[in-house]
Amino acid sequence: MSIITKGLILLIFLVVIFGQGLFPSRAMYWSAYFVMFALVPALWFFEFWVSEKRARKVLASSTGESTEEAGKNADDTVESVFVGMVPDDNNSDLCRGRLCFVNNRIALVGRGKDRKVKVLWLAEKKDIRSVGFGTVAGVRKGFTLHLQDEDRSFVSKRIYKHRETLYEALGWEIREK
Repeated sequence: MSIITKGLILLIFLVVIFGQGLFPSRAMYWSAYFVMFALVPALWFFEFWVSEKRARKVLASSTGESTEEAGKNADDTVESVFVGMVPDDNNSDLCRGRLCFVNNRIALVGRGKDRKVKVLWLAEKKDIRSVGFGTVAGVRKGFTLHLQDEDRSFVSKRIYKHRETLYEALGWEIREK
């Protein structure tokens, strides 16, 4: 579907730039721009979006549980948020997906190079030493999980603004001052 969307964006762009005489009216010409710009969010959706339901299925298949069992347990134990994981080399793009907090694990479920939804990163909650908040990729706000053997940064304005959500998902107590 993303290939079709990319093709449509390119086709409309070429027609708008080089085929201005093909439009019988100005209204049709300008509406082609709006259609082209409306396809950009659709392309993002097809390229990166992972629903919570789909993430549950992938997590269930990776743990060996049946989908029905994982669905029942997931209603109580899965909390998730859409994030972008900052890559180690800083030369590539963010690895976008759904960060899921399941029982004693944290998993990033997203689309791999083959466009299939799979677990891209996995860690145990007990390995988290601390959490830091701030700018993680350029000027993007997010959080960093300081693990036993590595640090992983994630871009998420939602978690940055509502830190207590992350603490609750990790099972940590929030102490009032």
